Amino acid sequence: MMKFFSSFLLIIFYLSVAAQNNTTITGKITDQEHTIVAGATIYLLNTNISALSDAAGSFSFRNVPAGNYIALINAIGFAVQQIQVNTFKNSNYDYTIVLEEQVNNLDDIIVSTQKKEEALQEVPVSITALSSKQISEYRLWDTKELTAIAPNTYASNPGDARNITSIRGIVTTSYDPAVATYIDGVNQFSLDTYI
Repeated sequence: MMKFFSSFLLIIFYLSVAAQNNTTITGKITDQEHTIVAGATIYLLNTNISALSDAAGSFSFRNVPAGNYIALINAIGFAVQQIQVNTFKNSNYDYTIVLEEQVNNLDDIIVSTQKKEEALQEVPVSITALSSKQISEYRLWDTKELTAIAPNTYASNPGDARNITSIRGIVTTSYDPAVATYIDGVNQFSLDTYI
């Protein structure tokens, strides 16, 4: 009976702490002519918090933990946009986000090279990022073909149907590669992986 009572008190304490965070983020998404954009995806990077804009272009996040976030806004026909969102406990925030048509603006590129999502322009390392559209336009069907696009990258076949990649002269031909290559999160160079 005592375990049940202590578990009950712990649940009540957790719910009261969670209820104290009443931070709400709301907003409206329009285009440059102030036309409502419905069905846009709003995602707070490095969190599981996301929303879709409704038929009125409105979205909302409730009980957002206090902190600094980057919100990524994506809608069909519009360039991907990001905004800085800083929240404090028990506060309400309202944003009006104006999206530009994709033909007028380039997409913001988000990468996760340092094990967190961040804008490509803010990463202090050399990165070559290609969109699926660019891969299709360049007709890249094999990782060896990236050598024509990514600077200081070289890929070769040692004769056993594997692609061995070198970056800036760092290479090995053993089965323990010096450069790891991941495609859609899958490591491509092991004894059982051939491209």
